[in-house]
Amino acid sequence: MGEKETVLIVDDEETIRLGCKRILSKSGYNVELAATGEEGVEKVKNIHQDLYAVVLDLMLPGIGGMEVLKEIRKIDQDIPVIVITGYATVEKAVEAMKSGAYDFISKPFTPDQLRLTVGRAVERRRLKKEREMLRREMEKSLRDVAVEKSRVKAIVNSMTEGLMVTNAQGEIVLMNPRAKLYLGVEGDCVGKRIEEVFGEDSEFLKLYRETCKIQDGECSSISGELLSGDTYLKVDISPFREDSGDILGFVVVLNDITELKRLDQMKSEFVSMVSHELRAPVGAISQQLSLLLKGYVGDLTDKQREILERIKERCNGLLELVKDLLDLAKIESGLSTEYREPLDLKSVVEGIKELFQEEARKKNVELVLNVEDGDFMVEADRKSIEMIVTNLVSNAIKYNKEGGKVFISLGRKGDFVSLVVEDTGVGIPKEDLPRIFDRFYRVKSGETRKVVGSGLGLSIVKVLVDKLGGKIEVESEVGKGTKFTVLLPLK
Repeated sequence: MGEKETVLIVDDEETIRLGCKRILSKSGYNVELAATGEEGVEKVKNIHQDLYAVVLDLMLPGIGGMEVLKEIRKIDQDIPVIVITGYATVEKAVEAMKSGAYDFISKPFTPDQLRLTVGRAVERRRLKKEREMLRREMEKSLRDVAVEKSRVKAIVNSMTEGLMVTNAQGEIVLMNPRAKLYLGVEGDCVGKRIEEVFGEDSEFLKLYRETCKIQDGECSSISGELLSGDTYLKVDISPFREDSGDILGFVVVLNDITELKRLDQMKSEFVSMVSHELRAPVGAISQQLSLLLKGYVGDLTDKQREILERIKERCNGLLELVKDLLDLAKIESGLSTEYREPLDLKSVVEGIKELFQEEARKKNVELVLNVEDGDFMVEADRKSIEMIVTNLVSNAIKYNKEGGKVFISLGRKGDFVSLVVEDTGVGIPKEDLPRIFDRFYRVKSGETRKVVGSGLGLSIVKVLVDKLGGKIEVESEVGKGTKFTVLLPLK
């Protein structure tokens, strides 16, 4: 037994009081004694919170046992009172039971009778206390839940992001006001299936269904962009799972990126305008330099020819930059037209290898093509694929060493086609690797300064690979070469 339960004995006979105390103390109870009714009532007032039972003699001097019973009931009606009857009649004991007494025992009684009756009374009191404590805890928990629910609701409704949650069956369980505003939804959507709220032609519904196809393995958030009215939205949809891995539902977060799109469009338009304005005069300068170098306006000295060839090389670099700027602006603005079709990647790679044979021969670089057996069909725009392969092979030749090699490999990796372009060139320092896909970023070293380039080739490759639903990885070691791996989804 843990903490001792307190039992009060109220009896004017000292032998009864002490006898009861001895019996109950041996059973593990804490026993309090009172010789009169007045003393008993006072003790109940002081210790009723910790009192588990009262053993009360009905025949007391002064205040009688029935009066004491009534006073105890006023103080705490849940305290079990066991009345002791001796000289009183049975009718008196019955009256006491009707007035709220828990039980009665008759004098003379045995220790076992006392222990049994008090034990039942104490157990009843203990169960009532526990039930009351559980009731209070439940009420507190319900209040806490209500407060927390109200707090969470206030937070969710005040979010600047749109938030929607669906269960695994596609029923909406939460949708904040911002999400309704972004998606043009009115009324209460909770409990409705997502198909009831959004039409079959809805771009949002198509994106949601793409996420719902994922049932096995881990899945990070799937992101996309869509136009809702005049608002551009970035949509992130993530499944949430229980411990077993089963999907419980999906969380949708919507962000307004209209202003970012507008700024990006302004930037692209500016770059495109500047590039267009530069292309014509730089092209004209390049043509005039070609005329001078071919001797149409007179013979040149060796020094003059060297200077003009250097100028011509710089003009060509500037023209390449202008071309890359225009390509990047078209791709990012969505102005470039894509014709996606079933495409055999093997034939594209073989054609580009042949295209670069002459350039590789001039630099004394060997091109090696390795193609595994199998199907390498992808659903892609031919021009985009050609730009990806061309940029990677061109860089592998330009940044290679005299007498080096370029290995072009085509294989399968799960549900992806793996295109690897590896060279034996100058390599990229480890600290530069995280930035090589940034626009205009070029590795600065003694070897790279001699190579003319815009610093946009790899940026274009990264944008195109992302648009095709693939990914690109790079490994490199200074002095030993660089390896680019492009993974594109199989058709």
